[in-house]
Amino acid sequence: MNPAVPNGRPGPAALRVLAEVAIATAPGPGHSAVQEIDVSEVPDQRDLVNAAAQERLTGPLVRAVQTGLLRLDDDVVEKLVDVHVDAMAWCLRVESRLWAITGWLEDVDVRALVVKGPAVAHLDEIDPSLRAFADLDLLVQADDLPAVLGALARRGAVRPFAERRRGFDQRFAKSVTVTFPDRIEIDVHRTICDGVHAVRLPVERLHRSPDSFDLGGHEVLTPNRTVRTLHAAYHAVLGSPSPRLVSLRDIVGYLRSAEREGSVEKIATEAERWRGTAVLAQAVREVQAAGASLPEWTAWLERTTVDPEEDAVIAAQRRDGSSFRRSRITASRELPSVRDRVAYLAAAALPSTTHLRSRGRSRFGALRPGATTGERSVVLPDLPPPGGGVERVLVVLANPTPAGHRPAWMDLAATKTVHVVTRGEVESLRRILSETGVTATVTGTPRGRGLSGRLREVTVASGEVRRFTPDRVEVETGTTWLVCAALLTGRTRVVRRGAAGSSGPPSPRTRLDELLWRLVRSRNRPSSSEPGLH
Repeated sequence: MNPAVPNGRPGPAALRVLAEVAIATAPGPGHSAVQEIDVSEVPDQRDLVNAAAQERLTGPLVRAVQTGLLRLDDDVVEKLVDVHVDAMAWCLRVESRLWAITGWLEDVDVRALVVKGPAVAHLDEIDPSLRAFADLDLLVQADDLPAVLGALARRGAVRPFAERRRGFDQRFAKSVTVTFPDRIEIDVHRTICDGVHAVRLPVERLHRSPDSFDLGGHEVLTPNRTVRTLHAAYHAVLGSPSPRLVSLRDIVGYLRSAEREGSVEKIATEAERWRGTAVLAQAVREVQAAGASLPEWTAWLERTTVDPEEDAVIAAQRRDGSSFRRSRITASRELPSVRDRVAYLAAAALPSTTHLRSRGRSRFGALRPGATTGERSVVLPDLPPPGGGVERVLVVLANPTPAGHRPAWMDLAATKTVHVVTRGEVESLRRILSETGVTATVTGTPRGRGLSGRLREVTVASGEVRRFTPDRVEVETGTTWLVCAALLTGRTRVVRRGAAGSSGPPSPRTRLDELLWRLVRSRNRPSSSEPGLH
């Protein structure tokens, strides 16, 4: 869970400057040779602070100001310091929990490795304050997963979703997420990625020759530098279609260090063992596009041939994310045995009743009236043209959920792309909406059976929503919003009115693929609140 960050989407100029700051301040040779960064094109310097908070880059921005890399107005610097202090206070809370967890796991004789945030901050930065993080990621052996989850549960951590099928977590899952009452989130990892590359990756190599750092007298173990480098690449390339700046900065730091230490070939060789050369190559291309100068890695890229089919695998993984979609069927083909493939696909198509209930679903939801083609359609209304008095249209969709669960809110206003809130918390909702340029929403489940399968207008509000809670919306004048809502039932997809129809999944290579796809889709709606399998 992220600490609170300023609302509002930063402008493109602010994001460009922040990208320069991220690359310029990344660890390794070359970070101090950058000339002063021009901020004159940023219309409001506060946008730069907002962008840094949202991208978890307040530390690098503070350092850039301290070293004269860029100049900000005094009042903006004061705001930056306040936001950075808040970010570091949250990191200290998370590290305090890490300190406690280290002792809890010693009690059950389990060794866990810390990955990402604290590991990067303490081992790979010139100062830990340069690397903020929002949660805690632990890597454990598959056999130790039940013991770790049990130790956390005894201290109040709650798992929002039940295991997909018995034994699935230990055999196939990337990670299991639990949350404490104080909103500190722990991702307990079996491995470091989803999909095809999760099957390929030799998990045992993640635990070899670990590094460590001291935290309040506790030795905290982390993967070795080579693994941390490749993990950063995998996280940025496979984790989302567009990697965050903080992830790109991590990669730049690791690749610069590899050039300094002469370990480029060592890292490339390890990537080959993981059958992930294409992932590493894409990571290098990503940071080059962001402006990083890496001569040795550029030379490696020029002499490395990547199979186009491997690039296609990466593209599918980035498109599908951690959700159970077509790329997961491709992953099943790489499992070592028929037994594993059957178990994997059974979990994809036929999750347990307990798992379905935890996600607000039912075993026979596919049999509801109107689902004759396997999906229901919610047709969006014709949106008013620009200048017609309505500046934005916020389409709010809610899935029916059991008591105690928040509905899944999806926004189609800014980019016409569905953005799903995966944690069900208001803070996450605010962050996601601000990142997509939307600063308003309504909360609460739309009521009435008449909403099923279609949209209706709920209200028209004049003003920009500046603050909202689960039961209240405060509006200031300035923007006109047309708010629509619909209650989704059955398996649902969203289409535009007048469209020729959904393009659907790619053409199946075999009839078996088509059948498997239908089974998976029947239990895993793309337009749902689930964050995918962790």
